[in-house]
Order: sequence, then C-alpha cells, then structure tokens
Amino acid sequence: MSIVLKIALLAIATEAVCEILLESELFEWLRAIMRKTDFTAALISCGWCLSVWVATGLFVITWYVTPIPAYILAAHRLSHLYHNLTHPLEREEIGEDE
Repeated sequence: MSIVLKIALLAIATEAVCEILLESELFEWLRAIMRKTDFTAALISCGWCLSVWVATGLFVITWYVTPIPAYILAAHRLSHLYHNLTHPLEREEIGEDE
C-alpha cells in the first residue's frame, strides 16, 4: 500500500475514533472521568487536540502491529458518509440534523 493511501486511511480512522470518543453516548462515562484533570479535559473539549493523540496511537498500531483496526475504522466512517449522502431524508426524520 502506498504511503499516501496509508496516510489517508489513518486520517479517516482518526476522525472516526475522535467522533466516537467525543460524541457517542457509549463513551459518556469516559468523558466524565476525563473532565477531572485539566489536560484530559482539554483533550475531550477539542477535537483537533484529541486527534493528535489518536493519530499517534493509530500510527503506531498500524505501522508496528497491524493495520486491521485502521481498515475497520475507515470502512465504518466511509460507510457512514455514504449513508448520509444517499439517504439524507432519513437523517431529518430521526432528528439528527438538530
């Protein structure tokens, strides 16, 4: 796989992880814990700040262990984008645009 494709894959996977950590109800408990210190509170209040650390972790995992988690996360994010582009009315019906 070319370096450009790997970087694109990591960028998409990084965005997916940040979105999940910052927005999902599943990780509300983790955000509550992270709000207890200044450093971690700053991370979860700033997607750009968090993305630096997420990208670093994904880079290490992808290059030195296995790229499979990055593939899965990128596929998840791209499928979400595709769904939003092809089914825009469903988003409005369930109230996600508010």
